[in-house]
Amino acid sequence: MQIIRDNTFQSGFRLMGTDILKTGKNAVDILNNCGTATGSPVWRLAQWGSRFSLKNETCRRTDRGFLYSDPAKTFCADPSEGKVYLEILAEKEYDKPRVRGEAWPHLLLAQEFEQRYFLCDLKSVIFDMSFYVKVKENRMTAEDFDSQLHTGQFVWFVTVQNHNPQSPEYLDYFWFGLPQCDLRYGTPRFFAKKDDGKRDSTNKFINSIDARKYLPHDPTKGAVHYRYDAYEDIAEGFRRAKAQGFLEKTEWEDLSFGSMNTGLEMPGTFNLGIEISKIGIEVG
Repeated sequence: MQIIRDNTFQSGFRLMGTDILKTGKNAVDILNNCGTATGSPVWRLAQWGSRFSLKNETCRRTDRGFLYSDPAKTFCADPSEGKVYLEILAEKEYDKPRVRGEAWPHLLLAQEFEQRYFLCDLKSVIFDMSFYVKVKENRMTAEDFDSQLHTGQFVWFVTVQNHNPQSPEYLDYFWFGLPQCDLRYGTPRFFAKKDDGKRDSTNKFINSIDARKYLPHDPTKGAVHYRYDAYEDIAEGFRRAKAQGFLEKTEWEDLSFGSMNTGLEMPGTFNLGIEISKIGIEVG
């Protein structure tokens, strides 16, 4: 069962603002594929932390599809091929290297899961992704670069959420991630900690698994496709969250998926462009 809706991007996108604390999940614009979108958008396009906005930018038809751009970001959707392109030129976003606690620009596709598939009733959760890294540039000097603060990343997260209304932790969640690309070292490594360090942090637990489990090669070296059953990794992530003091009153039987997002996060002065040609999450 495919749980991502409109995974060929036919219905357009609800554009979010640049400051999540001010606009939240309220759309500031609709990107309607130059007027060709069908139905109401189920996707959100988040641009948190950017100094520019795609709001009111003119849609242009190109050989890559329907293109929207501002001085730092490019977004292109091609529903005929089921593709999207996301690009952030972080050299346009930063006047100086980012410091600890400072926000960073995002360009993320996101959507809510309307139907509840409780993990205890499933045997598999297969993540299916095809992508290609088209732009990858480090615009930082060796002196300015701090590997603990700076990178360009292509991420994929789902919220694993308590959907038992009788639970004292109803609607609490943790982030489960399949990282796709990290310009510090190509193939991302395991990462688990509290989401903090900036004013719009969620303060929820993040569990990102080692991408060497599913990526066929360094994603900066060529096109990538994989199908990976992450069911056991999600269970392990939940055990790790509880061991670190999160979701202490939540049981495995309480959990299903709440939402997902995928795209670019740029906490360093890197330029990164990604084409996604297939995305899906299948449960069974």
